[in-house]
Amino acid sequence: MTTESVAQIYALDLMLEPAIDFGIQRSKDFSDGAASAAVNGSSVVAFSQGIPLQTQEDILYSMQIAAASANKKANRQSNIEGWYIEYIRVLELTGWVIRNWAPTRRSIDEAEVDVAEVALDLLATAITGPALVVMKAAVDAMKSMSDDDGYIRLFEHYGADGSVGNFQLGAVEEGAAGDLNLGLGAYQFTMSERKKKILFIKWRKQEVKLWGGACNAVFSRAAYDDVRQAVKDKLGPSRQDAVARLDI
Repeated sequence: MTTESVAQIYALDLMLEPAIDFGIQRSKDFSDGAASAAVNGSSVVAFSQGIPLQTQEDILYSMQIAAASANKKANRQSNIEGWYIEYIRVLELTGWVIRNWAPTRRSIDEAEVDVAEVALDLLATAITGPALVVMKAAVDAMKSMSDDDGYIRLFEHYGADGSVGNFQLGAVEEGAAGDLNLGLGAYQFTMSERKKKILFIKWRKQEVKLWGGACNAVFSRAAYDDVRQAVKDKLGPSRQDAVARLDI
C-alpha cells in the first residue's frame, strides 16, 4: 500500500452507527491465536487456530470500514448490487485481493428454507477448511441464544432493516504459505414480514427471496500495516461497539 492508499482511506465518506448498549458482556479474555468467532456489525467472522488477535482485529475493522462506506454510497435494501460494489472496492483498498466474486439472485426449491443452512452451504463453495468448522460452531452458538440476546440484537441492528436482511459470513484461515485466506459469503433476503432472529427461522419458500454469492480472498498483512491507523481513525471508537466475540 502507498501513501495514496492511506489518503483514499481518510477520504472515504462513511455512515457510522451511533453507539448502542446491547448489554453484551465484553470482559472475557480470549487466547491469542485460538480459534474464535465474532459478530462484527452485519457480519459473523470465524478464525481458525493460529491467527493472532491483532490480525483478527485488522480483518474485522477492514470489513467494518467497507460496510460503513457502502452504507453511505448505496442503499443496501434497494441497491444491493451497488452496495457490494463499494464494499468490495474498500476491502481491496485495505489489502484484500478478491477472487471469483459473482453474486446472483437465487431461487429456492425447498418447501421450507433455513436461511442459516442456505448461507453456510453457499459459504462452503468458497472455503472448506477448519475456519468453516469454526463458523458452523459460531452459528450454532447464536442459534441457541434467545431472541433478545445482545448478540442477536447487535447482528440484526446492523444486518436487517424492516423486511430486508443483508449480512455477511466470513471464514478466515492461514494457508500453507502463510497467506490468510477468506471465504466470504454475502447475502440479502427479503421477507414477507419481519420476524425476530431472522437467521434461524424456517421460512416457507414463498415468504423469502434470496440474493447472494461467495468468493475467495487473500489478506495482505503487510498492505494493511500501512493503512491500519487510517482505518482506526476513520471508524473512531464506534469500531469497538460493533464487535462482540462469541463464546464457542
